[in-house]
Formats: sequence, C-alpha cells, structure tokens
Amino acid sequence: MSTDDHKTQCEFAESLKVLFPMVGDKDGSISRQYDVFWPFIKMVRRVTFVIDPEGTIRGVFQHEFAIGKHVDEAVAAVERLMKKFGGRAASSAS
Repeated sequence: MSTDDHKTQCEFAESLKVLFPMVGDKDGSISRQYDVFWPFIKMVRRVTFVIDPEGTIRGVFQHEFAIGKHVDEAVAAVERLMKKFGGRAASSAS
C-alpha cells in the first residue's frame, strides 16, 4: 500500500511484476488505521504488512533506509505464505 493514488500504485506493482495485490491509499485512511504516519508530520513510514488470505497479519517490515532488505524480507514472507496457502495470493499492504 502507498499513499499514492490507485493508478500510480498499480503501475508501480506492474513495473515490479508482483504476484500479490497492492493498494493505493490516496486519502491516507487505511494508513491511519495501520498507524504508519510519522508523529507530527503528514508522511508515512516505510512499513510493509504481509496479510494472509484469512486476514491475519503474518509479517511487519520496517526499514526506512535499507530498501533492498525491506523488499527482500517482504517478498520472502509473501512467497512463504503462497506456498503455505497452496498458491493463493497473500496480500501486501506497503
């Protein structure tokens, strides 16, 4: 998930060829529910929640500056869930 608009988020997901849904949250309503805004400023932290098909959060990754590590860990968590759930896509909210 991102606070970008839905179209921008879809283009980003397509450019990475991700196999899981990604969501645009232009108005920040979902980001507020996940408490990812920095205190006192209207910017979101770089946090990825990996959510299984049953809606359970299975991983939370926060690396503001180690972007490669962040992506690698989140993708590995999604891949593990896809194996566990028989290939059904897990959700990632980044």
